[in-house]
Amino acid sequence: MSNLNKYEQNDYIYDDLDEAPSVSENNIKPLINGMLSRWYVILIIFVLGCTIGLPLVWYKTPIMYMAKGQIHIKPISLNIITGAKESGEISNYKVFMNTQASMMRQNRIFQDVCDKLIDKKLAIFDNNIDMVKQLRTLLDSGDLSIAPMRNQELIQISIKCKNKLDARLLVDAFIDAYMAYNVNENEKGEGSRLARLEGRQLELQNKIKFTRSRIAQIGESYGTLDLSANQDIMNNMIIRIKKEVIDLEIRKMNLVILKKIFEETKDISAESAIEPKVQMEIVNDDPRILKLIEDISEVERHLVIMEVTMAPQNITFIAKKKELKYLQEQLDLRTNKVKEEYQSAIVGNSTIDDTSKITKIDSELKSIEAYLQKYKNMLANEEKTQITVGKDQFGIDEAAAELVVQQDLLAQVIRRIQDVELENKQPARVKRIGNAYVGDPIDNRMKLLFGVIAGSLGLGIICAFLLFKINRRVDTTDDIIRCSKMPLIGTTVGLGYLNESQMSFQITEDYQNIRANINMNTVAGISPKILAISSSGIGEGKTTMAINLAVSMAKSGLRVLLIDGDFRKPDILHVLGLDESKNGLQNVLRGDASVAQCIERIDKIGLDVLGCIGGCVSEIYELLVKPKTEAILKELTKSYDHIIIDTAPILSAQDPLIWGKLADSVILTCFSGQTSPEKLEEAYRRLISVNIEVLGTVLNNVKLSETYYSYGYGYQYNNKSAIGKRNAARPLLVSLGDDEDGSAS
Repeated sequence: MSNLNKYEQNDYIYDDLDEAPSVSENNIKPLINGMLSRWYVILIIFVLGCTIGLPLVWYKTPIMYMAKGQIHIKPISLNIITGAKESGEISNYKVFMNTQASMMRQNRIFQDVCDKLIDKKLAIFDNNIDMVKQLRTLLDSGDLSIAPMRNQELIQISIKCKNKLDARLLVDAFIDAYMAYNVNENEKGEGSRLARLEGRQLELQNKIKFTRSRIAQIGESYGTLDLSANQDIMNNMIIRIKKEVIDLEIRKMNLVILKKIFEETKDISAESAIEPKVQMEIVNDDPRILKLIEDISEVERHLVIMEVTMAPQNITFIAKKKELKYLQEQLDLRTNKVKEEYQSAIVGNSTIDDTSKITKIDSELKSIEAYLQKYKNMLANEEKTQITVGKDQFGIDEAAAELVVQQDLLAQVIRRIQDVELENKQPARVKRIGNAYVGDPIDNRMKLLFGVIAGSLGLGIICAFLLFKINRRVDTTDDIIRCSKMPLIGTTVGLGYLNESQMSFQITEDYQNIRANINMNTVAGISPKILAISSSGIGEGKTTMAINLAVSMAKSGLRVLLIDGDFRKPDILHVLGLDESKNGLQNVLRGDASVAQCIERIDKIGLDVLGCIGGCVSEIYELLVKPKTEAILKELTKSYDHIIIDTAPILSAQDPLIWGKLADSVILTCFSGQTSPEKLEEAYRRLISVNIEVLGTVLNNVKLSETYYSYGYGYQYNNKSAIGKRNAARPLLVSLGDDEDGSAS
């Protein structure tokens, strides 16, 4: 068998996991394929689940019996007030039904049921466990149900257990316990409800009596309950007093001004006293004139703003101008009046001694102060009395409002007492509907069997999904598409998935597809002259890929040179069965030999090989970075259509990056079931970090159904006669004696 056709089980990688699109963003095909590839997990779990679950369900699931009983709870026949019929769908009635069902689930009812059945020794009860607790367990599990029936006036009690008699006795015991409890509670409830209402009636009557006494007590002090007339009289009195106070204040202010005038002019002659300067000082001290000047300034300020914001014909603007004119007129009048008063006071009193004038004014000021104090005291007393009257009026109004509310409440309580008395005369709302009955047996085994089958299948699918999600290896082309940004150039089928008749045809097809995709992934469809083949780690099929790609190109008539650039682990000469004793690549780079002396040719294929002997690890870097190395490669491109370089793995050394810089493009290989996405990602990042063009990736060792063109392969392999003819016409890429020993990386 050809060494070229043997694929080692090496590692396989993804590219950029952090930025890879998720399954939900693209489509679910990769997810489905990944789960279907683990069909054996689904099958094993399904078989185990059915093998264990089906017999267990069939033999351990008992046949159950359901006993049911009903209690009729009818709505009130007639409304007490209106006489209208009440419907069972009224919300209050639903609340009442739910309340009664909740009461039947109380511990008191459960205890009464247990007391009735304790001598029956039912098989449903365990003597070592409290019976009430066992009933609670049945209720929580759903085997015991107490609930209103939908759209009916019935509460249904149902119990499911293995024994028909036990089920029926339990239901009857619940109905008996509830009926006894309901009768007792109704008797107590009706009496206590009426007693509470009568107590409320007495309480309201006492409150009404007390409120009336409060109102009467306040009214006695005024002789009436309407104090508005008193308040009006007080308001008028307060207004008159305030007017007197204001007049006295004005008179006082005028006297103070006059006194100041006399004091300032007592040593001045009448002629000098009426000089304009003195008169203006008197005018400027007048309070009314000062107020008018302040108002005029304010109006002028507004007019300045209005001139900017309003039209001249604006009504507000015109009114404001009229207001300014009026104020100015008033100012002129007041100024003239003050001057006249001042002159008359000076001239008229020029014959009177100034000292006597001031004494007379002081006397009048004291009299005014006395009157002011008297009126202010009167004003304070009147205001205090007014507040007291207002509070009393508010108290009367508040008490009257309380009295109305209390009287309304009392009327409602009286009506409610009458209603309760009528309700007590009506027949009971709760009625028993016969004894419990047992329906047909309940056999859920078939449903459970289907559930076990579906559950086993679902569990198998879940396990397959989890294995798919935690898998850290690339298995299929879908994984490459899902996890990598690099283009998928092609795939190679693992020889373990092919029979001998398929190998030749399949390998040829794989590498023809790879060559075609290389052309399509390059500018203008021109393949790179120098192509480096590498991988993230060892054992990922890069050497086999480099050899078979070179052979495929050579067989198509191209001039191809295959270079073994892995100085640490050179394998190409060994794999191809060529002479390993001759000079190799390192001798060419050192200058010890020419390229022509080191190249070996395979005439059968038309392929030239420049091998590597190894043993020069310490000088790899120096050899590759020499300008001579790049010059040699450029010279070789003149003689060959393509140069294929097999390099060391990217993550194991630095020299693959140097080869990548020397080459036109790099192809990364992956190995199905072995390459990890993290390693492939790191290898890709190292390449692009130094601006090396990565052409794409090739996935090795895939199944026949998961190849790059899986439909086409399946279609051809279904035609057995065609397979034989194609295999005869298209032999293996190369037949080279001994099998590859697996050392190729």
